Amino acid sequence: MVNETTPTGLPLVECIAPGDWDTPVANHHYSLGQIAGALSLKLDCRGSLRGTALATGLINRLLGGEQEVPSPTSVRSWLLRIGLYQLQRPLEKAGDWVWIVDHTVQIGELKCMIIVGFRLGVWQQREDRTLTYADVELIGLWPVRTSTGEVVDGQLESAIARTGLPRLIISDDGRDLHRGLALFQERHGEVVWIYDIKHKTASLLKRELEGDPVWTAFAQRANQMKRQVYQTELAFSNPPQQRGKARYMSVDTLVAWGVKVLKWLDEPRPTGRELDADRIAEKLGWLRDYREPLRHWVQAMQVIETAETLVRREGHHAESEAELRERLPPVEAGSLADRLQRKLLEFMKEQALRVSQTERLPGSSEVLESIIGKYKTMQGEQGQFGATSMLLAIGAFVGRLTVGGIRTALQTIQGVALSKWEKINLGSTIQSQRKQAFPSPKRGIETGSNQLALTGTN
Repeated sequence: MVNETTPTGLPLVECIAPGDWDTPVANHHYSLGQIAGALSLKLDCRGSLRGTALATGLINRLLGGEQEVPSPTSVRSWLLRIGLYQLQRPLEKAGDWVWIVDHTVQIGELKCMIIVGFRLGVWQQREDRTLTYADVELIGLWPVRTSTGEVVDGQLESAIARTGLPRLIISDDGRDLHRGLALFQERHGEVVWIYDIKHKTASLLKRELEGDPVWTAFAQRANQMKRQVYQTELAFSNPPQQRGKARYMSVDTLVAWGVKVLKWLDEPRPTGRELDADRIAEKLGWLRDYREPLRHWVQAMQVIETAETLVRREGHHAESEAELRERLPPVEAGSLADRLQRKLLEFMKEQALRVSQTERLPGSSEVLESIIGKYKTMQGEQGQFGATSMLLAIGAFVGRLTVGGIRTALQTIQGVALSKWEKINLGSTIQSQRKQAFPSPKRGIETGSNQLALTGTN
């Protein structure tokens, strides 16, 4: 599962000082403290735009300020201006940048390429090298309607203008990314590419489980059960939603659910209401048939978690294979866990060949997966409109967002610059197409099933 919170739990906006509430921001009606407070509520508390605006007004009144509430549109504008500033501000060029690359896809034809990055020298000096949002900078963001290897190659090439040529690129092995990276490396052979460990384990699981009739039957039964208990007294045992394209990245959640419910069946705990034993047996009893497979799948998940944790915290280095071998749990010969162990040890050995004897390179894109997850959560119901300018919000919750930085961003990025970016990069969005295709009724006309106009035909 993608974690949608900062791994450290640290606030995304630094603490606001008392004096900030009276500090003006050029060409803005609200003070620096009000704006920073609104952004903190939006980014750290994950409130809606309207809820954030109302809470900001309430806090201002409690502090003795004026009785006024910023509009949701203002909060959105502040958020996107900061994101655009982060996307355009100069970054220090150096030869030790690491780029993490991925796509985010939503409803509609737009597909967005995202690059975040960090300095390898800083990362190598840390004891726990697990990346947080504050550790990475937004380097590039390109919404496109067609993504090919050639398009990706051009995007990577343009990103050099911000950081210089990177030392390393981490990504999954998607077709257009793979082709684009191959083209990029033809010109820049010194740039190392490393396959993200999470996508690697998901790929291995897919090969093992996709054709396994036992796993297929288990996943299907879980889906069937979800529909059957969703609105019943057994909803507390509801299985997790199985993801579509990326379902092999969340196998662990489905296995953990099966183990948890099976344990409850063996040793029922009170749930606060009377439950019919026959109903429980009818809806949940099938899990007992998977007791042994679940035991094997748990072992496999332990192997995968060991490898992912090692790479997330330590990266790849000359002794990675030996270190993983030492940490792996004992497994049964010939089992799924055993096969995964051998393949992961081989993978670690291959990645170590790309690392010199004296260096250590990261190998996880988990932070970008989490960033994309947070963006989709932040977008909320607006996700039905596909990709919008809210993509720029990504720039507002990566890096170290200071109150001073907020002021600089808002005084640097004008509304016209934001509109220009939207026009060039997004064009006609699904939301704007809907407004044009289905205009709102004129004032005074109520809509409803009994008010729909009927079109007659001759």
